Amino acid sequence: KAIPFRDASDKCRLIARSLEVVEAVLTRYVVAPAGPKVDFNAVKERFASNVKMASRDLGLSPIVDDIFGRVEDIQEEEAKDAVADFQNIQLKTEELLQGG
Repeated sequence: KAIPFRDASDKCRLIARSLEVVEAVLTRYVVAPAGPKVDFNAVKERFASNVKMASRDLGLSPIVDDIFGRVEDIQEEEAKDAVADFQNIQLKTEELLQGG
């Protein structure tokens, strides 16, 4: 069942705001660059910077805590796991040619 709107502009505003939230969730997920050692403080600083940017530039301040959570809640082990999720593990061409 469709949600009743007074006029088309109400519906458009709701859709636009929803897309902004989706964009923030999908593109503002903070992950440190993949590497042998993760600098946990750099991850937290980047996260805090992106939260400020989302609040200020994207106008998400009323819901920014619901989207991002708090910097204090970031755990080092979880940050390392997140970095591992986004590592580039492509095989080198020689490895493919050699079958391994």
